[in-house]
Amino acid sequence: MAPCALGPCEIVIEPLREGRGTSFATASLFQNDELKVRATAAYTDLEQLVGETWVNSEMPEAPPFESLADQRANLLKFISGLTAA
Repeated sequence: MAPCALGPCEIVIEPLREGRGTSFATASLFQNDELKVRATAAYTDLEQLVGETWVNSEMPEAPPFESLADQRANLLKFISGLTAA
């Protein structure tokens, strides 16, 4: 896997397992025929669950988006080739 660039890409979705209650799939992002990112996810219908269930539905704490503008230059210096606009 490698860093992505701004520009066209291809995303390939592949079902891994389709069960009665939960299904799994992977999404692979390619640029110039090179794999850049792969994500795997599990999908389920929460209404169909029976028994004890744990769901983390609270969003994690994060700073307001507007406050990140001042930090953008510091964040981008870690990414080779990017500069703040």
